[in-house]
Amino acid sequence: PNEYGQDGALFMAVCRGKVSEGLDFADNNARAVVCVGIPFPAFKDTLVDLKKKYNDGRRSRNPNILPGKDWYEIQAFRALNQALGRCIRHKKDWGAILMVDDRYRMNPRYVNSLSKWVRGKVVHYNNCNMMLNSLKTFSVDMKLFEAENGSEVDAFTAPPSDTSKPLTGGPPDT
Repeated sequence: PNEYGQDGALFMAVCRGKVSEGLDFADNNARAVVCVGIPFPAFKDTLVDLKKKYNDGRRSRNPNILPGKDWYEIQAFRALNQALGRCIRHKKDWGAILMVDDRYRMNPRYVNSLSKWVRGKVVHYNNCNMMLNSLKTFSVDMKLFEAENGSEVDAFTAPPSDTSKPLTGGPPDT
């Protein structure tokens, strides 16, 4: 800790970059991911526009082809789901995932596009202080639970004292 009692760091990256998709920040290397916005591909990118038009053209001949708009959304949520998993790398890991974008509240389809291990734990906050208090309680509870039970704790079994807590536990297949 420094002279103010602070310990740790803030590391920032962009979606679709090496850090958001290719590096492993397990355990105390990362305890939270904050994603501001939804990482849709650049809509003015010529290749993105061509791919959407290509899919739409093929769909006019074959209704089983994914429409360009759906392909575009899938690309965004593929990148988002990769980024969200950076701080929860295995079953016994824990971390908070904060998605800062009101579109999750306004469009249930966006929540349904999140990975299965995330979507059922989404909590919407109208008040930043309530979110910060929940985050603080979550962090304290998880550190205490980890200290009492050691590193063999399965975060999915950690007893939640509040259903509005941030996400714990990693994807079931890791």
